[in-house]
Amino acid sequence: MHGEALVCQKLDLMTINNELTVKAKNILSQVDKIFVKKSKKKLLFNSEDFDLNISQYRSIFPSGMLPTGKPARTDLKELKKKMSDFFVNNPQYYDWDLVLDATEMYVEHFRKQGYNYMKTAGYFISKNNESELASYCQMVLDDDSTDNIKKSIYNTE
Repeated sequence: MHGEALVCQKLDLMTINNELTVKAKNILSQVDKIFVKKSKKKLLFNSEDFDLNISQYRSIFPSGMLPTGKPARTDLKELKKKMSDFFVNNPQYYDWDLVLDATEMYVEHFRKQGYNYMKTAGYFISKNNESELASYCQMVLDDDSTDNIKKSIYNTE
């Protein structure tokens, strides 16, 4: 063990008193985040509620093709992966009611425009590391009342 301690000391990972340095603690913290992130993903992926909510999310989008020629409803397997990544990267939005409200608002907005320029269900969650879903969730949270947002989008009194 003496040789390993010397190597760790030379790499500035351990002091001569065999205590971890700040550098070593930072490395361990980063490794821990990777494993926690992966285990959270597995938990989210393998729940019956998650599957039901994904199906409900998908059903909000129109069946058939968008004007772009792409199907509005993305494959369930891809949606599960994207939504799992979304919740891991945006834990502040881990609320299915919020996600479904935000999605309904988004789809209704584009329904009025014949779905022109609307993203597919998968791309709405994320595309090129950007999430329009996150923006819509934040819009719902920023308003005092979701009803006010719905009224403005649905043009109801």
